[in-house]
Amino acid sequence: FPVTICRGDCLEVLKAMPNACVDSIVSDPPYNATGHVWRKGSRKTGPQRNLIIDSMKGQWNESEIDTSQYSRILKTECSMALFHGIRQTISVTGFKQIDSFFVVKKTPPPRCRPGFCSAVEIAEIYSRIDGKRKWHGGFIRKNYWYGTQDTASNKKQYGHPAQKSLEPMQILVDSLTLPDETVLDPYMGSGTTGVACVRTGRR
Repeated sequence: FPVTICRGDCLEVLKAMPNACVDSIVSDPPYNATGHVWRKGSRKTGPQRNLIIDSMKGQWNESEIDTSQYSRILKTECSMALFHGIRQTISVTGFKQIDSFFVVKKTPPPRCRPGFCSAVEIAEIYSRIDGKRKWHGGFIRKNYWYGTQDTASNKKQYGHPAQKSLEPMQILVDSLTLPDETVLDPYMGSGTTGVACVRTGRR
């Protein structure tokens, strides 16, 4: 199945895409810097905020994750999945949240102070306010995946600090689209969504 990789500023690439050209968006935008600004090994704590990466400077810039083009490039009948941080929400104009999907880590990373460690990642499922939701995951499907994410070895091998496991991305792609349909990941990261599409027969 054909896979297209567009290299560039994702916000500019989205603007250049034609109307109603994708069936779903399954993506893991940069998050988990919510409430913090990271600078060369040190952390400066600040108020809760939504952030995106400035890929040119390699630093975190304070900004809303831009979803303004999603409504235009998605087809009328669609569902999409967007991951976000525990204390972060993503508002998408023209869409409503209809469900949630959880990635539960078997071996979550430790934390440096007493308290709960972060063992869960959340993806919200959206559909158009004025359109019909799409669901192809059967009558009932569990809303979580439980397993191990080998972040340390992935970072060493692929150079990405937060690579998603393939299995949960395949579940999302398989549940929200049909074979031969087109899936978009505006924040490609290490490309796990693309691999999930190839293995499940999506474009």
